[in-house]
Amino acid sequence: MKCEMCHNHDATVHFKQVVDGQVQEIWICRGCAESQGLNLESPQSLTDFFFGASVESQPVPPDKDHACPVCAMKLSDFRRLSRLGCRHCYPTFQEDVETALNQLQDGDRHLGKIPVSERISVEIAQLEDALASAIQAQQFEDAARIRDELRDIRAGHLPGNGLAASPAE
Repeated sequence: MKCEMCHNHDATVHFKQVVDGQVQEIWICRGCAESQGLNLESPQSLTDFFFGASVESQPVPPDKDHACPVCAMKLSDFRRLSRLGCRHCYPTFQEDVETALNQLQDGDRHLGKIPVSERISVEIAQLEDALASAIQAQQFEDAARIRDELRDIRAGHLPGNGLAASPAE
């Protein structure tokens, strides 16, 4: 397959993105990838290529280029490589790490993808715990609300998905 940018060389780099159910693909040669500023060895570079976000785009002033006290990695090295040298780099470069994470993903915690059936099971378990606590504390109005919420969730997910109503209801 030929490069979709220059149409001359064999495509060796393949990008595939799914947005709102629409699949977008591009096949390009290594030369075109590099001419677009894509460093195939750097994960930060991939983010820059797709989203235009980069911590590296802000140069580090010499007086702010502090180093990790253990591995001696400098802030400028972290911004260039998008990697840390050791576990002590995390608190040393905390502000820059948080900025990078916020640019790369929605927030500073990776939640991952949870299958719907698993998410529902977790939600049911949490509601059951809350129900038991409300009953124990004799908060019967809260318990009734939680019970109704549990019933609604289970009613919506009973047929054919393996979730069954609790015999305690």
